[in-house]
Amino acid sequence: MLTDRVASLLCDVLTLELLRIRGNSATCTSQVIFEIADHLHTIPEIISSRNPELLQHYLDAFVPTYKSSGMSCAALEAIWDELGNAVIGAVRTKLV
Repeated sequence: MLTDRVASLLCDVLTLELLRIRGNSATCTSQVIFEIADHLHTIPEIISSRNPELLQHYLDAFVPTYKSSGMSCAALEAIWDELGNAVIGAVRTKLV
């Protein structure tokens, strides 16, 4: 089960990226909007299900793809690091 802090961090990702679209709406290409949407589309399900395996998949599959597209930023990197630590903590808790 994921914590309220993890849900809050995922909401921060949504907020940052939606603000990125809004702030650059005049210059965003359809490819940029696609990349952001592809990155974000699984987050609501992760939040609602609180499933650590879905969060792990997001971190293992979607985040590296997003990083390789050149769309990452320092604020996202910090959130992803904290989310990764949360997954490690959730796995440890399950093992105990």
